[in-house]
Amino acid sequence: MRFRSYLLPAALIIFGLALRFYQLQTRAGFDFDQETAAWWVRDLLVNHKFSLIGQEISVGGVFIGPAFYYLLAVFYALFRFDPVAGNVMVTVVAGATMLMVYLAARRLFDQKTALLSLFLYAISSSLIFYDRTVAPSNLIMLLSVAALYFLLRQSYFWLGVITGLSFSVHPTAVLLLPIIFLYKIKITKRQLSLFTIPVLLLVSPLIIFDLRHQFLNILGLVHGLASSGIVDSAYPVPFKFLINLRILFVSLAQVVLPINNWLVKFAMVGMVGWAIRKKRPAWLWILTPAVALSFYRLHVPEYYFLMVFPVVLIHFGNWLSRWPKVFLGLFLGVTVFFNLQNFFAFRNPVNLADKKAAVATIAAQSAGATVAVNVNADLGQNNGFNYLFTFYHLRLSSDADKKFTIFVPSQRSTASGEIFGNIKVVR
Repeated sequence: MRFRSYLLPAALIIFGLALRFYQLQTRAGFDFDQETAAWWVRDLLVNHKFSLIGQEISVGGVFIGPAFYYLLAVFYALFRFDPVAGNVMVTVVAGATMLMVYLAARRLFDQKTALLSLFLYAISSSLIFYDRTVAPSNLIMLLSVAALYFLLRQSYFWLGVITGLSFSVHPTAVLLLPIIFLYKIKITKRQLSLFTIPVLLLVSPLIIFDLRHQFLNILGLVHGLASSGIVDSAYPVPFKFLINLRILFVSLAQVVLPINNWLVKFAMVGMVGWAIRKKRPAWLWILTPAVALSFYRLHVPEYYFLMVFPVVLIHFGNWLSRWPKVFLGLFLGVTVFFNLQNFFAFRNPVNLADKKAAVATIAAQSAGATVAVNVNADLGQNNGFNYLFTFYHLRLSSDADKKFTIFVPSQRSTASGEIFGNIKVVR
């Protein structure tokens, strides 16, 4: 009987994974963040270059930790440096996130809430988009909902692991630290030690890096916060806070029901707000980043609030669990229809599959000879090709007799050539 109780959540997780694996390479991008990660991993696996830091963040001179990239290296090794490894990894992470959504919702509320929350996460076209992104920020939702689960279990060792890993993900993930201590104010010395040890171990690469490089991260962070003031001069802090709340609630509405109609969005924002009106955990997760980012002087995109989505979705699922069956069925039917419509309508015009096909064609035509390859692309569209040249073992020289030009998009050239989606290869 206990085994049968896990069949439905397992089926929902498999369904969510199927959506995320669907057309994996044709929907995936291989752009700046993904190519940066690929070169980092290649340096590790081929040149045995172990690094204490990961990617540089938007505050210049400040780096996140390297944990995401070491995890990514495992998948690159398994897939023999094929960049699709990154997409497989983040899909596995999405599976773990769905499992944690189910476990946290069941522990906080009940089985019905857990199933509804898991279903909403699995079907959400917006969350599928974020789950497919190969970047350190991909881990935020997993760490966030795992923090809720281990707070409910009062497992301070695992909370320490989550907090330590947050320094390798994204600056907003570090906001889990105040959330953890605000959620349960009283903490014993033993719990504090269980929490602190994994934090120090996982943050130690950044500490060692700073000690070896004249406190580069700390000075960069201080300089970034001090230069030109931390607040955008156009928006006082209280107004920026309201803007953050608007961005957050509109994004939450889109996560549940992706309809680009302001009347529907307004209704969904109201529904989400009503669902969490008396739920302290949800407001703790909402207000912490909304307040903190009110002091951030630059534009705040919606993905800065990724940590909020799974936790609020759990509370929204609990509210839905009390609906009459007829209305619940109608709402879930509408949710499925519009999310699947949005999911299947998505197109990535310059995707990983097309980039690989273009470079593979050049490799096949070169037949091992030295070639010259030029990438003629719109701004930001030339990323990813240099790594693929190495992956396909192209021998490059500007003086080679065989010359190829890759045009992105293909309309940049009227010359005849081979077309791969929105990419044209001209010889």
